[in-house]
Formats: sequence, structure tokens, C-alpha cells
Amino acid sequence: MRTLMIVFLFSICITGCAGQTEELRTTLPGATAPGAIIATNAKLLDTGSPVLPQVGEVAPDFQFTMPDGTTQKLSDLHGKKVVLNFWATWCEPCREEMPDLDKAYQKYADDVVVLAVNKAEKVERIAKFNGEVPVGFTLIADPQGDVSTRYFTVNVPLTFFINTDGTIGSRELKVMTYTTIERNITALR
Repeated sequence: MRTLMIVFLFSICITGCAGQTEELRTTLPGATAPGAIIATNAKLLDTGSPVLPQVGEVAPDFQFTMPDGTTQKLSDLHGKKVVLNFWATWCEPCREEMPDLDKAYQKYADDVVVLAVNKAEKVERIAKFNGEVPVGFTLIADPQGDVSTRYFTVNVPLTFFINTDGTIGSRELKVMTYTTIERNITALR
């Protein structure tokens, strides 16, 4: 187990030292799911003003690169309910709510996509965090912070619950419990 962790951390270090932004898919012991998907290269597509998106508005669009090299846009997920969480590795309330987000992801995975955009940290820090707080949903590296800025993410955690038509159904600017997450998910249309 210890050897596996050392090899994993060494491979992350080599990737970071080489200046690469390789996509990572981690399969971590003890995770409730096969492992988080760590997507990279977040790119803002909606260049509107950085103001807090309001309930009823279309969620600002962005894209990210999946581990297999394909890109995905938030707008590609129309037809699905989306939980869009903004977080940081240093944020204790974020750490506190991640297990409940993962529990909701596990329960609603057929109907709900959970995306967690990290606020301006590198992939290596995200991978280390996921080793400490394992989740099965997609973690998105936004090292430049463009997506976080567009969503006016001053404080974390900040979560948007997005309807199937791409509009924001609700948002929470606080640490959430499973009950809060489930209530917001079931209210989506």
C-alpha cells in the first residue's frame, strides 16, 4: 500500500516537473467509486461579466478536457441535471461536504452529473486531495481561475444546481449536508 502511494506521488511529481498538463484518472484504495476523473484545461466559453449567475439564468458555458483527451462542455450536458460545485483543497468546509456530494453522486448517477471545479489549483494538488478525500465524480482543474472568476466564486464552497435546459435551478453558498444536496437535486426539472 505504501509502495503504491509512493509510486503514485512520484508519477505526479514527474508529470508536474516536466511541465505537462496530462489528464489523470485516479483509482484510489478506499474510494466509494472507481476513482475520480480529474479533468484539465478548463476554458471559459462564456465571456460575460464576472457576476454571480442568478437562478433562472443559463449557466455560463465552459469546457474541460477529459482523461481520454476529448473535450466536454457544460452545454453538452443539456438534458441532464447538473450539480456544479466550486471548491478548493485548502477549504475545510469543502472537505466536509465532499463525502455528501459523493453519496448523492452515487445515488443519482443515472440522472445527475456532478462536476467539481477547483478554484485555481494545479492538477497535482487536486490528485493529492482526492487521495485524502476520495470521490467518484469529475474534478476539474481550473488553474487560471477563469471559470471560477466567471461564476464570481469569491467564497467556497459554492454550488449551482442546473436544470436539464441549462438554467440555474438553485445555488448554495455554504457547506451542504446530504439532505440539502438531495433537496436541491429533487427540485431540478
